[in-house]
Amino acid sequence: MSRSIARTLFATLILTGACAGSDDTESTFSKDDARAAGKADDGRDYCAEFGWYGDGVCDDFCLDRDSDCASDARRPELGDHPEIVFTSAITMGDALAKAEAERGVNIEAKFELGDNGKLSLSLYPLGQPLDHDAERNVFQELAGDPTAATWSPGLEVFHDQEHLTRSSRDLTLVQLSRHSLRDAVAAADQAGFPYWAIPTIQGGRAGYGLYLMIDGDESAYVCRHCGTAFEYSHTTRTLRRAR
Repeated sequence: MSRSIARTLFATLILTGACAGSDDTESTFSKDDARAAGKADDGRDYCAEFGWYGDGVCDDFCLDRDSDCASDARRPELGDHPEIVFTSAITMGDALAKAEAERGVNIEAKFELGDNGKLSLSLYPLGQPLDHDAERNVFQELAGDPTAATWSPGLEVFHDQEHLTRSSRDLTLVQLSRHSLRDAVAAADQAGFPYWAIPTIQGGRAGYGLYLMIDGDESAYVCRHCGTAFEYSHTTRTLRRAR
């Protein structure tokens, strides 16, 4: 064998070995590793990279909401710019405090774009006490412009099947949870700016799915009171499962 051919073969083996080592490193990166790393602040989505979304296992560390984790497939309706919520003059928590003082328990809360394309804050207060079942309750929406100096929402009572069905489900989950929607939003307030909060169920436990803005430019999904607690580090800019 000539010296040049031998040199070529040696180089090929070295490169092959290096590539194999890289693949081995990737293949040994587990879900526990991803969970320990927290939600990456560099935008790296481990669940998309390794095909963990919708794989039949709830992965609560995913950058986006894993469909296996929650029973509700609804997502925020803010287009491609959820940071528009920062134009609001009122937080979701303050709006809930105001509404519950006047109207009682709420079962949903969300910032969304109205039919006119402008930001709206919608809460969903019950028309009857929480211990009343869906058949005897009244489902409503309290919506208004959150960018105004004073949030002055209007009230609409639902009569259509779509809203009644969804609200009935929400009511059942809130009744099953040991915490209120307002509790969940208050907890999420410690990490960022909640802009979407609805009842959900994860691992057989009722809780609340929330989207929140973190550090002004990152959107994250968490499930509060679903058996999993999260903490946010402003130093590392990561949302981690609490230990």
